[in-house]
Amino acid sequence: TAGRRPPGTLVVSTVREGLFASLVACGAAVMGLALWGVSPLLLWGPLAVTTAIVAAHRSGLGLVQANAIQAGLLTFTRSVTGEEDVTATATHLVEATRSLLSAELVAIRLDGLDDGHDPSWIGVGSAEASKLDHDLALDGRHDEAGCCVGSARETVFAALPMGWLAVGMDRASIRPHDRSAVHMVGNHAAVVLANAERGTRLRRQAAEAHHQARHDSLTGLPNRVALRSAIQAAIQADQPFGVLLVDLNDFKQINDALGHAAGDEVLTELSKRLGPVTEGARLLSRLGGDEFAVVTPGDQAACVALGRQINGEIGREVHISSYDLLVGSSVGLALYPDHGTDVGELLKNADLAMYEAKALGGGVAVFGTDSSGRAMRQLEISSAFRHALQEQQLTVVFQPIIDVATSAVTGVEALTRWTHPELGAVSPDEFIAVAEQTGLITELTHFVLDTTLQWQRLWAAAGLDLQVAVNLSPRSLLDAALPRLVQRHLA
Repeated sequence: TAGRRPPGTLVVSTVREGLFASLVACGAAVMGLALWGVSPLLLWGPLAVTTAIVAAHRSGLGLVQANAIQAGLLTFTRSVTGEEDVTATATHLVEATRSLLSAELVAIRLDGLDDGHDPSWIGVGSAEASKLDHDLALDGRHDEAGCCVGSARETVFAALPMGWLAVGMDRASIRPHDRSAVHMVGNHAAVVLANAERGTRLRRQAAEAHHQARHDSLTGLPNRVALRSAIQAAIQADQPFGVLLVDLNDFKQINDALGHAAGDEVLTELSKRLGPVTEGARLLSRLGGDEFAVVTPGDQAACVALGRQINGEIGREVHISSYDLLVGSSVGLALYPDHGTDVGELLKNADLAMYEAKALGGGVAVFGTDSSGRAMRQLEISSAFRHALQEQQLTVVFQPIIDVATSAVTGVEALTRWTHPELGAVSPDEFIAVAEQTGLITELTHFVLDTTLQWQRLWAAAGLDLQVAVNLSPRSLLDAALPRLVQRHLA
């Protein structure tokens, strides 16, 4: 039976020990008869010598067997490295222990693992496992060596840091050093299992760190790093594919009105909706903020169709708290190899196409020469506008309001103008849209109000009583802080 001492080994050991005992007995009998004939008192000397020889033989045999166990432990430790997970390592430990000790039964119970499984015995069936649990629970029937007594088989339990090692041996053939050998094996097994548990924990931590480095923490979608890798893999496959960049329209209004927690709920809901729509794509990712990206195989028609599906899913109502929100999106598409043959070029052109879609009020835009020019200008305006506010490149001019009946100037309307050193004159339609999209509309409103009211005070000091009209963005009208802002500028 598997786990028992090999029959050949047992026969050779038995013959060797029996032959030695027979020779010693025959010699002692002959010598005893001879000495008896002379004097019975002469038997004490040979009897003492014979007893010493037998004891020395047994001690020597035990020492040889113990040395064999020690040598076997070295091989045992080398054979079980602990490089696998804890369960697999425990399985190898059971097999190695059975081979080393020639035991009838070897099992390991693992406790306290963080894999969600209940403690279980490895190496035995459920019936034997229940018996081992019963024996282990009988603390009063364990002797100093940890042996459960009361049956033909003696089971030695050795404590491990995360469980127990159980070795069952035939009580009739158990050797003096077998119990201590079990505990020596237990010490080695404890080290191997500890290394396996530490290795498993480190591998899990490394896998989690790798996942976090390539995934968005809010939605769980792959992030920009994973997106670039997916595009590179698609380029290496050298088959037509498209890169779609998806930007949510006016998403900042949701954050401003309902808070960032509500905005996060919207992003999470939309990411769930886009999952089924993009099942056939190589990758759906979130780039951060209100931007998503999709890498999908296919020609222009297939990619545009997917972009429209994405628009449709995003355009459905999103229920957040007590609000039903409508969110629009703009999708830009760049195709491989027509619009780029490397990662950077494809992302740039998809971004330009997305700006073209925004300029058209949403929908799907494919990168092209015309759209590239318009989108590039919008991108340049977006990049330069913050700097223009900080460097006071914007000016406020005043258009008179005339009473037709009297031809008198009764008021003025404040108008904002911007002339960029390289872009030239930028129309209000262009930079106001950028201010709303980038969240700089409040700063622009500050600038216009402050400049206008300064002029009004100067006119009043000169005796001119003029009404002043300032145009406000719809987003500014929704700003609850607007009245305080105007009051502060009037003070």
